[in-house]
Amino acid sequence: MPDPNLDLPQATNEDYSGSGWVRGHMARRQDMKWSEQAVKESDYFTNICPQNKEMNNGVWHQIENLARKLAIRYDSVMIVCGPIFVSNTPETIGPNRVWIPDSFFKAFLIKHQDAYHTIAFICPNTPDSVTIAGTAQSVNAVESLTGYDFFGFLDDSVEETVEDEVEVGLWVR
Repeated sequence: MPDPNLDLPQATNEDYSGSGWVRGHMARRQDMKWSEQAVKESDYFTNICPQNKEMNNGVWHQIENLARKLAIRYDSVMIVCGPIFVSNTPETIGPNRVWIPDSFFKAFLIKHQDAYHTIAFICPNTPDSVTIAGTAQSVNAVESLTGYDFFGFLDDSVEETVEDEVEVGLWVR
């Protein structure tokens, strides 16, 4: 549903109807069960982007499951995610001309044994079969692509070191 807190044009269900694209959650609805309000808000279109069904049910779902496992394994996990647009003229769907992302990212930060660790994943918004390991990137690579600084609150000397990590074995077990 449209986000009632945003007074800007938004996607609607009509945009997705017959488009061939699914409503892909950035923050998974199942992970919001700590609050009825959070569950409701996870279904706002401000948390949803057009996703390829195979990608959504495949590698994206696997990364969402990884996020849940990490939240259980570590005291805290910080996750930043969103769409990536490479094209200056992205494909659109529906009467509101909702942009279809080229890919999606999820970036993770944990503190484990008094040290910070990061990893990120970039998933092409296509039906291509890819693995979690095949989508693993450094956080710096995703920051460079998106123009955002995800974990800027870290001390600069720590941030630059950990954001270059791509140690898949620490994350995917």
